[in-house]
Amino acid sequence: MRYYNLFLGVIMLAFTTKAIGQKQIKDFPLFTINEKSVGVNEFVFLYNKNHQNQSEEITKENIEEYLELYINFKLKVMEAESRKMDASDAFIKELNTYKEELRKPFIAETDILYKLVKEAYDRLGWEIKASHILVSSPPDAAPSDTLVAYNKALSIREKVLAG
Repeated sequence: MRYYNLFLGVIMLAFTTKAIGQKQIKDFPLFTINEKSVGVNEFVFLYNKNHQNQSEEITKENIEEYLELYINFKLKVMEAESRKMDASDAFIKELNTYKEELRKPFIAETDILYKLVKEAYDRLGWEIKASHILVSSPPDAAPSDTLVAYNKALSIREKVLAG
């Protein structure tokens, strides 16, 4: 009975923590332009994304400056959308070039990784991790023949150790 209660408690705890982890934080509107509101979460995410490598402190002036830049950016985007500039051929072509530029590092990394994996696989065919050296000699060999085989094994060992 005690194990049953312990098991039941662990299951309930797991579901509770999962529910807490999935809880959505309400996004309050920060500003509104033409009935389109921009939430606080979006602004904070973009601010942190654009300032993650900078060592400067977060100050009120920095946030106000970034907020002004962000509002101007949103205004320009909405004006461009109202002029249908986002559907022009020149814009689509430029957007596709940006997409390709962003895609290049990932594609190059995949190509390099493929080449390295292939090289390692090909190396398996000729790279040997030998811990012993075998030199053939007949089963009924004379002691002098055994000595020749032993000396041959020693010379091979010396060559391997020398590189």
